[in-house]
Amino acid sequence: MALIAVGSVLLLMTATARLTLLNRDFDTNVVAHTDAYERLYTEVLPSPGAQRLLSQALAGVPVDVTYLTANVRLLLPPDVLERVTSQALGAYVDYLLGDTSSIDLLEVLQPVVDHIVKLVRSLLPELIAHGKPVRITGLAAFQNSLQSLLTQISDGQADLTIPTLPVPPQLQGPVTAVLIAGLKGEDRRVVSEQVTALLRDGDLNGALTVVVQNYVENDPQLITTVSGAFGDVARAAQRPIVSPAEWERGLRLGRRLLPLGQTALVVGGTFLLLLGLGLLLRRPGRRLLHLTAAFGTSSLLAVGAGWCVGNFAPDPLAQLADRADLPLAAQVLVQDLDRQLRTDVTHTYVRLVGVVLAIAVLAASAGLAQRFHRGAQRTGAMSGLGIALMGVLGLTASSLPPAYATATCNSSRELCDRAYNQVSFLTSHNAMSSSDEGFVSAYQDPDVVQQLDNGVRALMLDLHYWTSPEKVNEYLATLPEASRAALKPLTGSLAPRPGVWLCHAVCQFGARSAVPELRRILGWMQAHRDAVVTLIIEDHTSESDTRAALKESGLLDLAATPPRGGQPWATLGGMVRTGRRLVVFTERAAPVDGPIRSFYAYAAETPYEARSVSALTCDRGRGPQTAPLFLLNNWISTAAPSRAQASRVNASEVLYRRALQCQRERGMRPNFVATDFSEIGRPLAAVNRLNSVR
Repeated sequence: MALIAVGSVLLLMTATARLTLLNRDFDTNVVAHTDAYERLYTEVLPSPGAQRLLSQALAGVPVDVTYLTANVRLLLPPDVLERVTSQALGAYVDYLLGDTSSIDLLEVLQPVVDHIVKLVRSLLPELIAHGKPVRITGLAAFQNSLQSLLTQISDGQADLTIPTLPVPPQLQGPVTAVLIAGLKGEDRRVVSEQVTALLRDGDLNGALTVVVQNYVENDPQLITTVSGAFGDVARAAQRPIVSPAEWERGLRLGRRLLPLGQTALVVGGTFLLLLGLGLLLRRPGRRLLHLTAAFGTSSLLAVGAGWCVGNFAPDPLAQLADRADLPLAAQVLVQDLDRQLRTDVTHTYVRLVGVVLAIAVLAASAGLAQRFHRGAQRTGAMSGLGIALMGVLGLTASSLPPAYATATCNSSRELCDRAYNQVSFLTSHNAMSSSDEGFVSAYQDPDVVQQLDNGVRALMLDLHYWTSPEKVNEYLATLPEASRAALKPLTGSLAPRPGVWLCHAVCQFGARSAVPELRRILGWMQAHRDAVVTLIIEDHTSESDTRAALKESGLLDLAATPPRGGQPWATLGGMVRTGRRLVVFTERAAPVDGPIRSFYAYAAETPYEARSVSALTCDRGRGPQTAPLFLLNNWISTAAPSRAQASRVNASEVLYRRALQCQRERGMRPNFVATDFSEIGRPLAAVNRLNSVR
């Protein structure tokens, strides 16, 4: 029995490795299904860290680097990116399997080099047209100036000096000879005809452009410059996570041992399995029940071995994500790739273990059937066998939902293909201020988790340090005497408390420690994997403390990075697939990197201090006119939050009509419909109606 168990586990692990990590199609699919290509354009390359690295790498290219970094899709088109990624993954797999003798990432990156040279060549006419003209007299001086122009281009200069001189008919031949002097073969003949025609029309700049483009295409210096820039990228990609010696030694050792190790595992596992089966079948008695025990033990041992490998084996991607020299957006993307890779490998392994478990059930059912002698009983037992086998396989399949598909997004199938900025979200104003949590003058009744259960998908939260005695007294001084007298006893001890807190105005009137409360939101999101949630944080804390609280809670592991510069937003379905289902905005801090972004850099709002129903207008409050997101503030500001007022303005039909009116006036879909007492008046019905109209 032990031989069967060990042999099965060896074969299971080998099969899993070949189906997943050592399968180039599997690796390519993981990259594709984390939306890695699109996120590279919308999150990684636009980030300040990546822009800085690109500027340094392309400093020797004779085109304005700002132009290149601002047009990354021109610099690195999607088809080139996908081809290079696929080739890079294939190169690693082929090397590890012993199919190739080395990994040359610069060779893999050659399509990028070729494309940049082609891009530089296509941009030269504009550079020459806008270059600084210098008047030249004489062919010798013109020849020297032409050589100087070619040198400028080879040296990566973008501000070119362009020689000009009159080209009367008698000089057209000599000037053509100077221009094509460095060209050879068929290129020389073709360019000569083009240059002659252009000079005949008096277009010296056009002739220079044709000549320079041909020089650039074959200029070894320019190609070396671009290749050198991407050689740095290649070397950075191969840079070890630990030390160069350990990395290279480990890679060489893996390449030597992996093909041999696979063979040894397959041969050894098969031998042990067959030997165990042979010994088992030679024994008299309940062979099939013994076989059940053997394969059942195999399943348990396989689960334990898989857990050990998953938790204790080195994880290069996780280590890569922690590297300080990697831009933060790239770290986030690597984390997602690592998580998707682990999930898919686990799914494959568990499915294979399910097959072994099905064999155990099959053997058990057959063993029980042997104990029956009458035909009808035997038939019934075999039917039970089939049912049991189908049950095990069904259980295995149901426990492994498709890695890249989801039935709904925010409980709706129709929203999955909508971009984030094309969806409306019910939003709770001052969500942490809950009467269930003991807040004085609360803005909501349920706590944040119950609000999410009720359909809220955006939470407006206030982050504070514990309110100092001076701030408490300042706040009390703004209140009427009766209110001040009523609240004064509630302040209790004014001693400060460390850490970051969720509270409103004065923490003594209601507060929750931020990190545990944020962890509750994380727990809810982990239990509702189709939910896309937004946090709009009014941050009265430092940017570093805000980020630290979110990171410690674990929520940053789910945070998506909003796009920059008019790039498209991800769809809700894409966010659910990648696991990046949380959008985090801050009102005061203005982070420029990573997933946390300034709310009013992305959103405009309506005024938030309406004192009556008639004051609820669609006018623009904070935020730029061109913002891609729209916050509809829908509450009445009174001395204390009023449930009666909420029942009026939250009424489904009233709120729906106001949202449509603001959509017409502002030309924007209300993305965040923010209310006090979000469970009063059925505001979710209004939001659902908004989402029903595309």
